[in-house]
Amino acid sequence: MNPPTSTLFRLLEAWKSGDADTYVDCFANDFESIHPLGKTSDRQHIRKEIDRIIEHWTDRDYRIISCISEGDQVALEYEMSMTGLGRGFEGQINLPGLVLATIQADRIVRYREEFDPKIVLAARSEPAAKA
Repeated sequence: MNPPTSTLFRLLEAWKSGDADTYVDCFANDFESIHPLGKTSDRQHIRKEIDRIIEHWTDRDYRIISCISEGDQVALEYEMSMTGLGRGFEGQINLPGLVLATIQADRIVRYREEFDPKIVLAARSEPAAKA
């Protein structure tokens, strides 16, 4: 078994390269994921999320600012950058964030990501539909 940090690094690399299969494979069959735009425990939902990122963003990259691991718990602070492809999102953004994860048997069982969703939403090239 690999150290828990290697699973998060594999997830980040899959996000960067657009490898949706590897991205989804980082999650256990029974997991919980929470971030500012929603929560899920469904691998198909995770697949749709990464597919949307790949569809709307290019030049995806990240910089790890700090990473702390103890047992099966990992805390990772990052800054991501990406450029909108013009299909609903425009321009480059820099997105600082934090991941808190529990990793067992090389799979994520609990994933909590914190970032400011206003940074992502400000890149929208089309006004959001009014409710």
